[in-house]
Amino acid sequence: MTDKFSKENLLLMVKQLNLSLDTQLNRITRNTDLSGGQASILCFLIRHHPEGSCIQTLCSELGITHATLSLMIKKMQKKGYLSVRTEEKDHRKKRVTATDKLLRNEQLFLNQAEQNENRVCGILDSQEQRELYRLQRKLLLGLKSIEQAQST
Repeated sequence: MTDKFSKENLLLMVKQLNLSLDTQLNRITRNTDLSGGQASILCFLIRHHPEGSCIQTLCSELGITHATLSLMIKKMQKKGYLSVRTEEKDHRKKRVTATDKLLRNEQLFLNQAEQNENRVCGILDSQEQRELYRLQRKLLLGLKSIEQAQST
């Protein structure tokens, strides 16, 4: 990687950061039966939807395609962490909820996630964290706007 600024290097760095974050998550979960991505989804579900959520809502919030999330959920269901059932109001929708196995291990997952978040975010001071968040949000909202304009 070069330290020279260019738009190409800026976008390349975003990809490299994503790969490094994935590597960190996979290291944390290497002694478990979960991938780093699966553990992230479980922590998100525990933190933001303790009563469960429909798959489409999770796709939207996590920025994951329906096909990818469905596959990951199916794997976690086989491992006993998630339960999936059809919504009563709309039989096309599936609701994902934590199982007893996940709830028994909830604190372990949350502690590992918090340690990882502290380790990664600790590279930046609190002002830098807020600035990075602001810039990432600006990029994300801008990209969503471009996607919407292209789809019409």
